[in-house]
Amino acid sequence: MDGTEITTLKTLIDWAIRVGAAQLAFWLMNRLPVDGLAYDTKNFLSWAIAGVLALAAWGAGIGMGYISVPTGDWRAWVEGAAGIVLTVVVLNRGLYARAKAAGRV
Repeated sequence: MDGTEITTLKTLIDWAIRVGAAQLAFWLMNRLPVDGLAYDTKNFLSWAIAGVLALAAWGAGIGMGYISVPTGDWRAWVEGAAGIVLTVVVLNRGLYARAKAAGRV
């Protein structure tokens, strides 16, 4: 592979790292028995789920060779992971804000 090929699995992993993790966490939170939790607690739990899902997809992408391994010392890994988690938190927050504005949560 010369790096120009786009595979279905690579595309799925790229989607899962970003939008997919946020959407899946939002979907899961609407189906888990968390009705007794406060709105903010649900948000934080959803962020944690989204972060774990995104990092798992990132690890899978690195393991399969679709994503470059962070080079340098441990800081590169931390920066990569932080960027991914912050991205899904912002996306997840947007989903919750939109649902709350529509009266669905």
